[in-house]
Amino acid sequence: MSKKFRCLFPLLAFLICAASVTGQSQAGNDSLLITLKEIRSANDSNLARRAMFWIQHSNDDALVAKEVWNEILRTREITGTSYFTDLGIAYIRRLVDENTSAGNERGIEISKSFPPLISAAKNESEHTNNLHMFRELRICYRNQGRLNDMLQLYSESEKMFALAKDSSAISVANNVMSGAYYRMGLVERAIYHQGKSAAYLNENDKQVGSSPSSFMQGVPGKLNRHAVLASYYLRYGKTRQADSCLNIALHYYQKLDSPLVYPDIPYIFLQQAISRSMAGDPNSQSAFDTCGAFLARYKSVPSDYAVFYQERATDLIRLGQLDSASALLKKVHLNIDSFKLGVIHPWGDLTPEFEEARIAMLRGNNDEAIRLLQILIKKIEAVNLRSRVLEAYGALAKAYEAKGNMAEAYNWMSKAFVLNKEMIRDEKEARTMSFDIERKIQENETAIQLLNARDEGNKTTRLYLIGIIALLGLLALALAFFYRNKKKTGEALSSKNLKLEETLGELKSTQAQLIQAEKMASLGELTAGIAHEIQNPLNFVNNFSEVNSELITELEEAANTGNLDEVKAIALDLKANEDKIKHHGNRADSIVKGMLQHSQKASGVKELTDINAMADEYLRLAFHGLRAKDSTMNASMETELDPTIGNIMLVQQDISRVLLNLYNNAFYAVAERFKKEGSSYKPSVTLSTSKLDDKVCISIRDNGLGISENIKQKIFQPFFTTKPTGEGTGLGLSLSYDIIKAHGGEIIVDTKQGEYTEFRVTLPAN
Repeated sequence: MSKKFRCLFPLLAFLICAASVTGQSQAGNDSLLITLKEIRSANDSNLARRAMFWIQHSNDDALVAKEVWNEILRTREITGTSYFTDLGIAYIRRLVDENTSAGNERGIEISKSFPPLISAAKNESEHTNNLHMFRELRICYRNQGRLNDMLQLYSESEKMFALAKDSSAISVANNVMSGAYYRMGLVERAIYHQGKSAAYLNENDKQVGSSPSSFMQGVPGKLNRHAVLASYYLRYGKTRQADSCLNIALHYYQKLDSPLVYPDIPYIFLQQAISRSMAGDPNSQSAFDTCGAFLARYKSVPSDYAVFYQERATDLIRLGQLDSASALLKKVHLNIDSFKLGVIHPWGDLTPEFEEARIAMLRGNNDEAIRLLQILIKKIEAVNLRSRVLEAYGALAKAYEAKGNMAEAYNWMSKAFVLNKEMIRDEKEARTMSFDIERKIQENETAIQLLNARDEGNKTTRLYLIGIIALLGLLALALAFFYRNKKKTGEALSSKNLKLEETLGELKSTQAQLIQAEKMASLGELTAGIAHEIQNPLNFVNNFSEVNSELITELEEAANTGNLDEVKAIALDLKANEDKIKHHGNRADSIVKGMLQHSQKASGVKELTDINAMADEYLRLAFHGLRAKDSTMNASMETELDPTIGNIMLVQQDISRVLLNLYNNAFYAVAERFKKEGSSYKPSVTLSTSKLDDKVCISIRDNGLGISENIKQKIFQPFFTTKPTGEGTGLGLSLSYDIIKAHGGEIIVDTKQGEYTEFRVTLPAN
């Protein structure tokens, strides 16, 4: 047979095998399971390869069947570790890459079986590969947003590994916990565990070449841990500490036997570029060029390029090159869509919408920024990226503020404040003594145990040792307690407090703008009433001025004729008219001053005020405002003012605002009922004041629509309103409630739906 035809046999054999496998697939979705069950010994290499094929090509239902992992585990017992390692790594990688809910849950379930497998490893190679699989399964927890469950498993595993003195396993467990804390926004805790992970690695461990399991051990592991630590410090904005970690990572890079087999190398140069950008280096793009060259040299995967494009776009935005940044962000989306990438990536979170929203805001397109941020928030909340969520909340608040929607701005800033407070609380709870102290305690305990073993036969010495152990334990606890309390005032907490202060400042600024908006809205309600009230005294001023002009002419004539009696009579009339002009001028001046006080920021200074006069004046202003809106609308106004009240101490601007809010609501209620019932209904608003012991009560009652019980419970909540969009801010009653409380009083409502509503404001008389 010719050599040409002999060369075709492997191809024919593969096609026959593939056809057979395809036939199995068509017969059902259990081909993977059937193939795994057929593996009986270490000689079944063809079956193992076929099982690898089915791991890559089975559908989700077949992949997540519980029996599949059980059969993969079985191969460990009957064939040694080679099949189990290859099949296990391929299977876990497929679960992670598919990123389905069922697949992630299956991976989470499998992860719980790994700590015993790691401890029971038959040799160093199996131990390293088992650790690799255990670490990979962390991604299933991330994808499901189950970070707390992940922390519980890997924390418990670390304790088991510590008892076994398995330093490489301890390192992996701390590395995983570090990533979880980082994604929860607890960066200080993440730094602690990443530092602990690096410390437990032995750089003298041999480098295992291109095995993916070797990337997290020895020198490559040290390189990885310090590069990740750099990214954590950059999250804090600490470029100096980040650069120090990157220098250590580069030191280990120089010690690698075969640098090109380790895919983390471009990550170091990416962190360098990010650090340059954060430091404001105008030549930062050259650092990104260097990183891009390493990505090409290492033939990096699309997900790595997606993170690179995103970070480079962030720097271009800083440099003001928005078009170039937009083009790169389109590449990020293309990679995400083409390769079905998730938000989470070991090099950084894929959140291009955040940078696109920044560009949109810089271009004045706030609606587009809001749309992008809302999309992003859904994505990152689903995977529990709290630090990213906090950033997105703050950005969304700024977008709404820029648009002029202060209610939504306040809403999102409040959410950011609550989340930031929650993260600071969690950071405090997670804070423990430093790793250095913990390690010294462990070294002391080890030394004591060795000493105790040597003198086991000496009971007296043993008792002394027990006492020493107890004293050292107390000393360690005291040291840990002191260190923990000291750290609470450390740099990280100061940084978070600074961020909290900035957030509070923005929140207060937004709140002040909202309150000013409410004041201006109520001022709008006043406008027509003020115009009417000013017009009356102005009419008097004009009329008496005309009369005085005529009287002056008559005065001149009487003086010319020498009629002194007539001159005196006219002079008295002039004086009386001038008094009236002065009175009505003062009245107009009082109204204008009241309007200005209402629109300006309250001084917070209490003044003696005639509460009866104030309440009566603002009732008439509110009524004329109603009439200006609808001239056909009328309402009777009744007043029952207690003359014994006198003057009381209050902040005039604040209380006038409360009264105007209550009057406007009352007139709005009767107007709405008038629209429904027509002329058969007689609108009425009643103002009454009374004094009881050391309290003054102001009652405002209307016979309008009333308030239902379920709405009554909400009326003092911020932004709650029953008025149509554009007719109310929803802040009037909320601010009124706060003002009255600040005066040491209370405001209550009594209502019956369809009949009446009465607000009673009680204030201290003194």
